Amino acid sequence: MKAAISETSRRRDRQVDYNREHGITPESIKKTIGELLSSVYEHDYAEIPEVEEEPEARYRSLDDLEAEIKATEKQMRDAAKALEFEKAAELRDRLKKLRAREFGLK
Repeated sequence: MKAAISETSRRRDRQVDYNREHGITPESIKKTIGELLSSVYEHDYAEIPEVEEEPEARYRSLDDLEAEIKATEKQMRDAAKALEFEKAAELRDRLKKLRAREFGLK
């Protein structure tokens, strides 16, 4: 503990000497609470790119659609195993749309 305190004191003394030598007067940063909160919250949200819509006529039958769902699930799992999480998330979103189409929700 003494070593940490002495190192902090040494650094503080060095900073004070530097400031005096260069004519620097330290000042506190003054920000409103709104500025602080807005900067924190902005970093919590990522921009998600829009996914292209597929034409309805691509799947001629329910079997074609089910085959596409299985293939997409496999690609998603492979991407997750390869630690390609962005790609896996895109495939997951595509899979949700395919399943919605399968149940007639689209």
